[in-house]
Amino acid sequence: MLIWLGLGLALVYAPITLQRRMSTGLWFPLCLLAVQGWREVLAPRLPAAWRGRLAVLGGGASVISNLLVWIAALAVVMARRPDVFLARAEVEAFAALPAEALVLAAPETGMFIPARSDARVLYGHQYETVDAERQKQAVEAFYAGRTPAGPFLDERGVDLVFYGPREAALGPRPDLSGWRVFFQNDGVTVYER
Repeated sequence: MLIWLGLGLALVYAPITLQRRMSTGLWFPLCLLAVQGWREVLAPRLPAAWRGRLAVLGGGASVISNLLVWIAALAVVMARRPDVFLARAEVEAFAALPAEALVLAAPETGMFIPARSDARVLYGHQYETVDAERQKQAVEAFYAGRTPAGPFLDERGVDLVFYGPREAALGPRPDLSGWRVFFQNDGVTVYER
């Protein structure tokens, strides 16, 4: 456990872009070491009456922290935030995307596509996309109409262009002359070459 904890701490401070995700792997060794420390070091040194009280107090504190996580998740659901919820047409479009196709979509849409299909995206998530800030700016410029569609799509080898409510919020539908409709339903259209 100590080796796991030590390696995890080293990775948390390593100069890599995914370092913050490494902290999630620390919970297991920390919890197991805490239980072992309680059983072998602290509990034997405490009076019997205190052992039970402190165990209940620790259990209660862990329930409260888990309850806070659950309440935060429930608040997101109740607020129906658009960055968390998808329209039925978007879900259907994601299901129709062919595996390994490179899809151009708005940054907010691009986060969902790799999770809901086997397609790839030009920009999906700030920590999972290579050269993320530049890619995000390029995608936003495309949907805002500041970049000519033809050269942009050709240079990047885009197979499909997604256009739904999140893309419409960035600007009008780009000029996709020569592209045909691959999927269309209730405000969501996917174009292919």
